[in-house]
Amino acid sequence: MKMTPRLIIIGGLAVVLTVVAFVVFLPTVVFKPTPTMTTHQYTPLEQEGRDLYVSNGCMYCHSQFTRPGDVTPSRVSEAGQYAFDQPHQLGTLRTGPDLANIGMKRGEQWEINHFIDPRKYSPNSIMPSFRFLSERQMRALAAYLDTLGNKQTASTDLMVPVRFLGTKFERNKFELTEENFARGRDIYAKRCLTCHGCAGKGDGPYAMINNARPANLRDSKYKNLPVNYFFWRISDGVPGTVMPEWKQSMTDDEMWLVMLFEEKAFMNMTPAFTDEGDMPEQFANKKLAAPTLENLEKGKAIFVANCAFCHGYSGAGDGPDAAGLLPGPPNFDDDALYVPWADGDWIWRVSESLPMRAMPQWKTWLDEEQVSLVAGYVKNVLSLPKDGAEPADPEIPADIDKNLKMPADTDLMRGRQVYLQRCWMCHGDAGQSDGPSGGKLQPVPATFIEPALKKFSDGEWFYKVSYGIGNAAMPQWHLLLSPEDRWATVKYIKHAFVNPSEPTVVSDDVPPAYVALDPAPYSPTPETMEQGKQLYATLCTGCHGAKAMGDGDLGVVLLPTPANLTEEPGSTTGIDFWYWRLDQGVVGDNGKHPTAMPAWINILTDQQKWAVVFYTRGLAGAVGGPDGSEPTSPTAGSGN
Repeated sequence: MKMTPRLIIIGGLAVVLTVVAFVVFLPTVVFKPTPTMTTHQYTPLEQEGRDLYVSNGCMYCHSQFTRPGDVTPSRVSEAGQYAFDQPHQLGTLRTGPDLANIGMKRGEQWEINHFIDPRKYSPNSIMPSFRFLSERQMRALAAYLDTLGNKQTASTDLMVPVRFLGTKFERNKFELTEENFARGRDIYAKRCLTCHGCAGKGDGPYAMINNARPANLRDSKYKNLPVNYFFWRISDGVPGTVMPEWKQSMTDDEMWLVMLFEEKAFMNMTPAFTDEGDMPEQFANKKLAAPTLENLEKGKAIFVANCAFCHGYSGAGDGPDAAGLLPGPPNFDDDALYVPWADGDWIWRVSESLPMRAMPQWKTWLDEEQVSLVAGYVKNVLSLPKDGAEPADPEIPADIDKNLKMPADTDLMRGRQVYLQRCWMCHGDAGQSDGPSGGKLQPVPATFIEPALKKFSDGEWFYKVSYGIGNAAMPQWHLLLSPEDRWATVKYIKHAFVNPSEPTVVSDDVPPAYVALDPAPYSPTPETMEQGKQLYATLCTGCHGAKAMGDGDLGVVLLPTPANLTEEPGSTTGIDFWYWRLDQGVVGDNGKHPTAMPAWINILTDQQKWAVVFYTRGLAGAVGGPDGSEPTSPTAGSGN
């Protein structure tokens, strides 16, 4: 048949009409689903809102259809949810979030405020303002949105589906044995660690880019949930998050085994110390990577990104995820244990881990070269550094040094918080390498009172904080901290130590939250006083001195100098003042001028803080005695 223009036009029209018939008219005729329990005929106000949704082109950016496997706020859409929609507003693009299950997720006033100023609630949104709508129209649009979906917040749903009930799901299929623990640990490392982290706290390397933060499996709320809850969540995933339906790629046995590992490693930790055994023959002749500056930097990057969360930045076993782990991470500063180790011992333990430990077999994540690099870094920098090891400053590109300037809006108080959580343990609260983990390191951490540091440019500070110091334990903080946090930390270091200054005004008025503070359930028992004595000696003597008179060696160069706690206001104020000062530190000028006195809330537990308060009040002879209720004993503090 000859293709003429007339035939092409007729054929094209036929194709278009056929598509329209199948896509538009046929669904209108045959789509008659039964409404779900939550679907109803629109009220006049809701219908008005639906018309506004259509006329304002909301469907161009928002879809209303949740498919299996979608990362959306709730469950998969059901046909019955669209029983009263003709035509359906399923949408074709997702420039904005999917709205299939938005009903009852946000309040009416929130929706209206969001229509008026979208970026106030979603800073990166490109949604235009709909402030041109009348108040009634915005309420109508909000009413329509409230009809969408199943009206259930699935991520907090604790009701286990019926199919996961029964004797099969009452207890784990597998008993706790070394073999089963190892199998579960291996599955966890391959499937779960990337989000939940090697310590189970929901801080894996992929966690920070998720819409919903992965579960912290060490949270106490998980300890008492039934076994079938965990099997359900692993099997079916968690709607609204990237937690997948593992039933699609894992067998029941694999799910039971990973549950066994998670329970015993993170929730109900019952350490079963087993014999480590002898080094396997395959590792006997393994050699660590040569301790060149380049190799040590590569190994440090792997350690900071994967291991420091438990082992700590200095290898002292005091990482942010370490507290509460049983058994706890080791302190690498143990010559008696580590000096006899051969290269193969280091590689073996990094690669294969140890029996009945939460630590992954890192061979799951790292290749042989990387295992050797990180093991070599731990040995040569954290555990057995060479005497007199010298730091190696990074080479700063001239253009970066010249162009990097501290942003005007850098948050000084945020820098104080980051410093106390990330830097204090090595550099110390006086900035003089006086942290509890700094003394054993070689090279020793930087002392920030050195006159030469006053000449550092902003670019030099920022670059060294970002890329660390070679041949030393100083991390490459760009792997863990945002640029904003790094700048803030630099600002605090310069403010508190490099160029310190005294605040104009420091208020001694105890904030309402601390007034008449009750130390219960803690009290100045002999055990508590001894704990306070040890903590004071370790953390406070350097600045406040052995007798709390503000004459410690480290405090001489600080501004303001450390307080003499035997004088006012410390000697005459109540226990609430003391706890407040210890908890929040000293900040003057209406909260804008932090001093070197740290906010120990970032470092110590409540029990430790009360122990320090009780002991130091007695040491300083404060009115009211250690607990503020009895006169001070003439011998208080004599044990120091």
